[in-house]
Amino acid sequence: MTGSAARMQVRLELPREALAAEREAASADYSLGEPAPLPPDPDAVEARFVEPVTLIAAVTLAVLAERVVRHLLAKRGGGVLIDTRETPPRVSQLAGVPQGFLVLVHADGKSETVRAEEAGPLAELLGKVLRPGG
Repeated sequence: MTGSAARMQVRLELPREALAAEREAASADYSLGEPAPLPPDPDAVEARFVEPVTLIAAVTLAVLAERVVRHLLAKRGGGVLIDTRETPPRVSQLAGVPQGFLVLVHADGKSETVRAEEAGPLAELLGKVLRPGG
């Protein structure tokens, strides 16, 4: 995949405890920047129990799809938000969304919710929402 697939930047928001797993998954197609602490969201119940961080990742679409499915959805549980209204797009877990669901927010603000197993090839679905190389 290296060299043949366009890389894009996304902003990952995740608990600090998940950072080690993301560092282990790093490769030529998935490089991570330095983490920065996020202030806890006073409206999020989980904010009192986890220390959130944010970091910029340079990633190919296929690797992003694999990380969303295998780590964020399967191992961490809960739902995943991919918000393309921001630059770079934000990828984070979404409290209160059932496990296995993706909430995709398009650049125009339109949102859609899909079950991961009904999404077909996730890289193709994400490719419609994200603009690699942009």
